[in-house]
Amino acid sequence: MLVSSGRATGQITAVDLTDDGLSVGGWLRAPRDTSHMTLRLSGKAGEVSAPLVVAPDGRFTVLLPVDDRGGNPLSTTFGFVIKADIDGQELWLPASRTLLDGFPLDLENGRIAATVTSTPGAGAAWVRFRSRFAEDERSRRDQARMIEEYRALPPEPLDAVLFETFSGRTAGDSPLALSAELHRSRPDIAQYWSVATLATPVPEWSTPVLRHSREWFRILAGARYLVNNANWPWFFVKKEHQLYLQTWHGTPLKRIGNDVPGASLSLSYRELMVREAAAWDVLLAQNEYSAEIFPEAFDYRGPVLVEGYPRNDSLFGAGAADVRRRLRAGFDIDDDVQVLLYAPTWRDNLKGAGGYGRVTYLDFDAVVADAAVTGRRTVILYRGHSNTAGSAAALPPEVIDVTSYPDVNDLMLASDALVTDYSSIMFDYAVTRKPIYFLVPDLALYSSTTRGFYRDLAEIAPGPLCATTGEVLAALVEDNRTQFGERYDLFVAEFAPLDDGNASQRVLAKLPGLGVAAPVAGDRAATA
Repeated sequence: MLVSSGRATGQITAVDLTDDGLSVGGWLRAPRDTSHMTLRLSGKAGEVSAPLVVAPDGRFTVLLPVDDRGGNPLSTTFGFVIKADIDGQELWLPASRTLLDGFPLDLENGRIAATVTSTPGAGAAWVRFRSRFAEDERSRRDQARMIEEYRALPPEPLDAVLFETFSGRTAGDSPLALSAELHRSRPDIAQYWSVATLATPVPEWSTPVLRHSREWFRILAGARYLVNNANWPWFFVKKEHQLYLQTWHGTPLKRIGNDVPGASLSLSYRELMVREAAAWDVLLAQNEYSAEIFPEAFDYRGPVLVEGYPRNDSLFGAGAADVRRRLRAGFDIDDDVQVLLYAPTWRDNLKGAGGYGRVTYLDFDAVVADAAVTGRRTVILYRGHSNTAGSAAALPPEVIDVTSYPDVNDLMLASDALVTDYSSIMFDYAVTRKPIYFLVPDLALYSSTTRGFYRDLAEIAPGPLCATTGEVLAALVEDNRTQFGERYDLFVAEFAPLDDGNASQRVLAKLPGLGVAAPVAGDRAATA
């Protein structure tokens, strides 16, 4: 490695997108006493890093993992800057003159594409990932033409199901559970997953289709069954031969849809939901409580199917224990370590130019300090809401950011307790019968102004309501089952009475034409 008596200096001389990641080459001169160096791809959506090993002549080549397979924060919404970390000091590496002369670089690896340019001023390499479209699908004119064709031309019906979750950012939630059960019971039916990038992992039995590609428009118009947990784009038109199953994505404590205060929900979103609800043929609800709320909240007048939540099926059965062991081993967490899953919801009043800000009312340093004093080894899994996934935040080493981890059920199984606030995860986590703690310092503001509730949390909560991290830590040493056992039973009886591991099969059995048999009455899988 080239050494310097002063500050570190260097350049980036090459950037390429390979099947294994983003390859970055360059040279670096660092102080003689440098002990730790990493190269980082950093942006609003998070960052990835890799060790920076420099040869004696000062040159380096580093491979940065940028696929979102495995939960890396690949984003097509925000750009990323390439930086070096030299013993904790950040260094923006400027692009070499030769590299600058070649900008913009258009790169692709078969699943994703990227454009590389430079930042103003510093001239550092700046990477923006994008979906890998064909040449005649990429421009605004191309997209407008395909939308017009999709809306106007009669479709060719396909005996297939098209699934999507959260605008194609993941393949998960209840649609994933339904996909798995459909493959088990009717493997002959073709399955497609709508994805924002082809790097998004989908079930091995299905075929990914890139959102807004020509093939995607064909399948969106042709598939006999459409399954979504949120909404299709503004131009969506359900064809006559199609059945649209809307799974939604949680039992609501906080107000949703038409029930949200006007200032907290945009007019465009309200208009989108009006169009969406008019296209739904069947709407799922986890419980009768939700079934009463949804029609008015969404201005929906069709049937509501109450069969439990398919997304909770994986919390049952022998495989659940295996998932817990595998995930804890993957995070290098021993069996005797207490794992807290911290999963707060987003806040309508915490929004800036970059989107919604992360919610971190849990004082991570205080939890770590408490563990050091009490000897209670603790690891925190931080699960930010999908609406805040683009907001980065510095986290201590004892906190593992699992916001981008594809399946939240794995995290619930790996954890020993949940710390949340007003998130719908409380209704799903209750299925596990593990302790739940509510960190709600803004309870009065949220309930009266920010969003509002359908039920009084203090009356139904199956765990303590805490205003501070100190109160959470104090509650952790108490016998939660003894103190809240009866409340917990009532909570499960009202909000998760049908979550028994067989919800997916029951739902599919109710959809005409699929030919899926209903499960045997009374057959309930065992929890992990």
